[in-house]
Amino acid sequence: MNIYFITASLLLFFASAIHVLKGVPLVNSLTPKKEKEVYRIWLMVSAGIQLITVDLLLSGLFLLLTGVGILPYNFVFILFICLLYSGYGIAWLLVLLSKKAEHGYYFRLTHWILFLIVAALSWIGLYTEQNFSH
Repeated sequence: MNIYFITASLLLFFASAIHVLKGVPLVNSLTPKKEKEVYRIWLMVSAGIQLITVDLLLSGLFLLLTGVGILPYNFVFILFICLLYSGYGIAWLLVLLSKKAEHGYYFRLTHWILFLIVAALSWIGLYTEQNFSH
């Protein structure tokens, strides 16, 4: 049993629920008039939010199943999760920086914090599996 993987998975499930309950209605409320370019961008965002939800759910599911021992520990898979969520967190921060977001947005759009916490828990879980499973 790996409590770090389990904790990361629970955070991802919580984020998925918030994503569906808050994010989807928010994007849907922004439905633009059918000005071709704006409407096309809105459709891409609407589809993208669904892809992100799937990503959060599948990552959470596989971390949970690995954490409780239903799936066998796989170093490469967990390394991928570590790199993925580290990348998500860094990319989110870089977008905020590159768009010169006001400081308040760093704590209103806190996705980067979640991603870096999930990454940190996954890295710690990876480290503990490597040192205590042999």
